[in-house]
Amino acid sequence: MSVHAPRIGVVDACCPAPYGSGVPAPRPLGGTEATVLKIVRALQGKFRFSLFQRNAPTSDGSGGCAMQPLDKAFQDQSCLALLVINPWKVACRLRRFHPRVPIAVWLHVYPGRHNRQMGAALAEANIEVICVSDSQARQLSRFFGLGPHPKIS
Repeated sequence: MSVHAPRIGVVDACCPAPYGSGVPAPRPLGGTEATVLKIVRALQGKFRFSLFQRNAPTSDGSGGCAMQPLDKAFQDQSCLALLVINPWKVACRLRRFHPRVPIAVWLHVYPGRHNRQMGAALAEANIEVICVSDSQARQLSRFFGLGPHPKIS
């Protein structure tokens, strides 16, 4: 692993327990967590990763994947891009600490009515949304309506 490989930050504020490369899982991994680890493993060598999670221990990043507590995502300036799993408000908050870093929200849930301001807030913060399916992307676009909304892929 090259120390010069770009670092990508994956921010999982909702995971029930920390998970990561070489960390014994306290319970079976869910689909999202397993997918994150598959992506990290597949892209190791081309990228280094930091996993920012609730209650995560700090690891040195051996094997190209460091674990960090969630609050470190707001302080760490080493990531060239950030991927936030689900909570769009966390992504908007990260934008204040990382004004020039590309940020995307990996959305695998449908937002409820209480999230009506989501599209405008993400568009204003220049945060993209990655959906898990085309049908989810279409539904999200309808949910955002005619007002400003972020790029959806």
